[in-house]
Amino acid sequence: MKVPQLARYNGTVSKAYEFVEDNITTFPLNPFEIINKFKWGLLTYKEMASKEHCSIKDICDCIGNDGYSIYNGRNYTIAYNNTIKSEGRINFTLAHEIGHIILNHHKDFEVTEILQDNFTKEEYKILENEANCFARNILAPAPLVKQMKLWNMLFDMPNYFGMSFKASTTRIAFFNNDLYSLNDEQIDKFQKNYKMFKQCPKCTCGKLKTDYKYCPICGKELIKGDGFTMKEYKGINIKELGECPICENVDVQESHKFCKICGIPLINKCSVCNHELDLSARYCTECGGASMFFVTGLLKNWQNATDATKIVQAFEPVFSTSSDDLPF
Repeated sequence: MKVPQLARYNGTVSKAYEFVEDNITTFPLNPFEIINKFKWGLLTYKEMASKEHCSIKDICDCIGNDGYSIYNGRNYTIAYNNTIKSEGRINFTLAHEIGHIILNHHKDFEVTEILQDNFTKEEYKILENEANCFARNILAPAPLVKQMKLWNMLFDMPNYFGMSFKASTTRIAFFNNDLYSLNDEQIDKFQKNYKMFKQCPKCTCGKLKTDYKYCPICGKELIKGDGFTMKEYKGINIKELGECPICENVDVQESHKFCKICGIPLINKCSVCNHELDLSARYCTECGGASMFFVTGLLKNWQNATDATKIVQAFEPVFSTSSDDLPF
């Protein structure tokens, strides 16, 4: 079979969503669990370097900086550079190689390895673009991005989806392209089946991660299936304000944990288990205990909060990239 002249984006997106429906139940995706589920081999660059008695740089020079996949006629092995410090980049590399496997690139084009040496430059780019498309759609599916309004939260995407910042910008850049590859029925089905956040049924606070046990705003114990995003409660960033809101001390430095004049905490933590919390948390998401910001009066009771706002519904894409950009 010959490599197509153009990347088959529509078919790739459809295969990605079939793969998600069959194999993924929660986000962020853990690619190591997927590899283990399919019983594929996993090899690190450190292991390869040790076996071949060479350096990591030698491995990178031979097969690339990030990783590649191997087919021996019976099973697949994914090799990846475990010396890379960015977890998001490693996640994308593994998802990319999973894409090559699920898209049958090895079998269809009769190669053991998807490497530049086995194809022309143009052919290799087409297969890489298809694998990139598959990767971004299993790591951060477009219907889920649309549902969560994450285009307004670019800096949160790496945390929510386990992606690098650059991969997140690329995800947003291709949002419309990938979404249009799906029909309304597929999108509706996906949005009903997958949610990354809960909404507290008591105070209607939204954007609560699904692993939260207690609402950080009102302290209600959360159960599976609790609501969806409705309200957003703002917090207080004392270091950003530049002064203590209690005693007006202006000597508030990044290294300070407490105000040196009145002693209020500058970092929000649980008063019971000491779990570090976000700046809007009145209660601990782990044990339900009151936060230090709430105990000291920095944050008001949620019923008296005047800063709760509804999540913005509009979508205004602000990023653009060419189809052959790698999201690293």
